Amino acid sequence: MKHMRLFAALLSLCMLLTACSSSGGEQTAENGGTEEDTLTLAYITHTVTNQYWDYVVQGFEDQCEAEGVEYITFDSNSDAGTQLTQIEDCISMGVDAVLLSPLDDESAASMIQMVKDADIPIFIVDIGSTEDVNCVTISDNYGAGRMLGEYAYERHGEDLKPVVISTPPGVVITEERKNGYTDYFEEMGIEYDTLTLRMNYDRADVLKLAEDSITAFQDMNAVFTPNDDAAMGVIEALRAAGIENVDVYGFDATDEGIAAIEAGTLTATIAQQPYMFGTETVKEAVKCLRGEEYTSKLDMPCVLVNADNVAEYQ
Repeated sequence: MKHMRLFAALLSLCMLLTACSSSGGEQTAENGGTEEDTLTLAYITHTVTNQYWDYVVQGFEDQCEAEGVEYITFDSNSDAGTQLTQIEDCISMGVDAVLLSPLDDESAASMIQMVKDADIPIFIVDIGSTEDVNCVTISDNYGAGRMLGEYAYERHGEDLKPVVISTPPGVVITEERKNGYTDYFEEMGIEYDTLTLRMNYDRADVLKLAEDSITAFQDMNAVFTPNDDAAMGVIEALRAAGIENVDVYGFDATDEGIAAIEAGTLTATIAQQPYMFGTETVKEAVKCLRGEEYTSKLDMPCVLVNADNVAEYQ
């Protein structure tokens, strides 16, 4: 099987373009290809330096091979400008469908429109978007965030004093996670402090924010972060400052996050299904391109992982 995994702009290729409809609900492609056509799917991922996204990429590539279609993987390195260039590459290459994990809803809008204007089906993977696309594969980030808030309240009751690390505006999934636990805090009458990141939400950025705002943690007993990588940054900052007895909550259940729960440094995380994000979205894209019915939304399950059930995720 010929396939490519690319991390920069690619040379233009000439391929057959197959378009399909994008009405809501169960959908059927109007001009889907036949099984004899050579289909090519492109996936523009958020980054491959985060284990969670690496699992999504693996699911995407494995399912493409299982379906007998060619594939191209782009690493945007968490840069919206790079994603825009990669969208332009996909269009010029004439790929049959684009799978996209955009950085935020604002940058996604123009890229989605470009793909639609080129009559190429587009499928959004995990990040979420308010734009009209063929299919969105998403977790219940709001509900999962609420689960974390409820668990923290179970541990501390009315003595809960949380700090929330918030991503910049426009990152839909992390805003939903944050809203899940902050809405719960407000319902329970729990006051909380918020620290807002200016740039990305990886370990280095969160570590710097935590170090610069370390006094904010001294009177608190829980920190809520956008993902496990960010949680590792908080754990490192707390350790360096000698601050103990502070719960740290992550999201994604990465290998490092699971190990941190086992070590007692991470209190809880949320297990999603990143590999399935890749496999299931490819299945819907292939159905679309082959003229079969496909769905406009795939909901992936979430599970809270803590010391009680961490052994199940080793």
